Amino acid sequence: MNIGVNIINFTSQQKEYNLGKHKVTEIYSDDGILQKRLEYDEFNRDVDSKNYDEKGVLIDHQHKDYYEKQNEKGCIETYKSKTQEYTRKSYTKYENGLKHTVDDFKSKTTSYINEFISDLSGKLVKIINNGNVIDLRK
Repeated sequence: MNIGVNIINFTSQQKEYNLGKHKVTEIYSDDGILQKRLEYDEFNRDVDSKNYDEKGVLIDHQHKDYYEKQNEKGCIETYKSKTQEYTRKSYTKYENGLKHTVDDFKSKTTSYINEFISDLSGKLVKIINNGNVIDLRK
C-alpha cells in the first residue's frame, strides 16, 4: 500500500498593532494580500473597517465617528462601496423626561428619519417615521 502525503500550508496572517489609542487588526490572505483592516478606539468600539478583494483592491469602507454633547450621544456612520454610499446618524437624547432614539439615514436613492420616543421606564410612547406620528398613548 502506498500512501501519499500532500502538505498544504495555509499562511494567512492576522496582525495587530496600536495606532495611538486605537487598536488595528489586519487580516492577510494566504498570498500575503491585505483582505480586511479593522480599527477600534480606546473603548473597543469599531471606528473604521475596510474590505479588499483577492487582488488587494478596496471593496468597501465603513467609518464611524462617536460623539457626546450636552444631552445627546450618538454615532455618525459613513459607508462607501461600488454599489452603495450612505450616511447614517444614530443618536439618543433626553428631552422633557422622555428618551428619543433617532436613526437618520441618507443615501443617493433613499432617506428616512425614524424616532422612537419612550418614557424613562423604557415604555415606548411615540414613533415618528419621516414626520408621520404614531402616538401609542391613545
